Amino acid sequence: MSNFIQWWDENKQKETIVVPEGVNAIQVMTIHKSKGLAFNVVMIPFNWEGGKNYSEIWVDASIQTNNLLHNALIKTSRKLENSDFSKEYKKEQELRLLDNLNKLYVATTRSKERLYIYSKEYPKITDSFLRSGKLNSFLYHYNISNTLEIGDSFEKHSMKHKPSLEVFSCSPREKIDWRNLVSLNKSSEKSWSIDSQNSVKDFGKLFHLVLSKVRYREDIDQICLDLYLKGICSKDNRFKLISASKKLLSDSRMQVFFDDKWEVKNEREILTPNGEIYIPDRLLVSDEKTIILDYKTGTPRKQYVNQIIQYSNILQLMGYSNIEKYLIYTNTVKLVHKV
Repeated sequence: MSNFIQWWDENKQKETIVVPEGVNAIQVMTIHKSKGLAFNVVMIPFNWEGGKNYSEIWVDASIQTNNLLHNALIKTSRKLENSDFSKEYKKEQELRLLDNLNKLYVATTRSKERLYIYSKEYPKITDSFLRSGKLNSFLYHYNISNTLEIGDSFEKHSMKHKPSLEVFSCSPREKIDWRNLVSLNKSSEKSWSIDSQNSVKDFGKLFHLVLSKVRYREDIDQICLDLYLKGICSKDNRFKLISASKKLLSDSRMQVFFDDKWEVKNEREILTPNGEIYIPDRLLVSDEKTIILDYKTGTPRKQYVNQIIQYSNILQLMGYSNIEKYLIYTNTVKLVHKV
């Protein structure tokens, strides 16, 4: 229960109850939320004032403060009518009236069949009440002391004709287990949790993600900062990633792959004619040759070799020539493996 209360305190402003269309239930919503919708019956409650009874406006206070304060935020009240800020006050009142008229229009045009408006009782002192221009003052002006009814109340009946259904037969089909067709892909960086980054495997995924985004060595700090700000990596792992990435790229065997002479293409999708998608980690293109890099944080495997050869074959079909292929194993003594 305590966990739920904590979750509710953090998320209550964002969560909503969605009532499916057709359910026999009353929907409670703000005028703003109802915009663009329509309902058979609409009830507008008495609390038409809505929000706070005052507003705040920015005014130029240079003259009043001898240029000590150029702008000031003040509360609006009738006292401003005869002040230096009467013009700003009048404009704010006009904007508030326009905003209320817009809300009134939206509220009173949501119903398709019936509209009920509830108003407060009239006050004993009616002068300021009438000048307020509120919905209640309109009813008072027309001497509507109890109930105002426009139109006749009746129950709407309609004949619903069910369309005739065409009957057809289906031949028996082999039963297919959905588990063999549907899988959950958790490789997306958005699905990684900071709480589950303690293992070597999870850190390896983050390290691979950083390398796949780096174009040149000077990009490392900003990339790791972005991952931290997005909640993808923890603060400790951010600095570990910076250290590991800079150490790797400082290796003499890696420097040639991060020279600014290359046109760099990181994780570009390649779509084949048969609909398959391939994503090499890093492509380096120059006038003389093309280099394919694929980063691996585990141990060497034959399938990695076959994969990068497949990348090369696809690039040849696309017109690239003189292609070199390298597997970068970040956890092995032999860092660069030429295929």
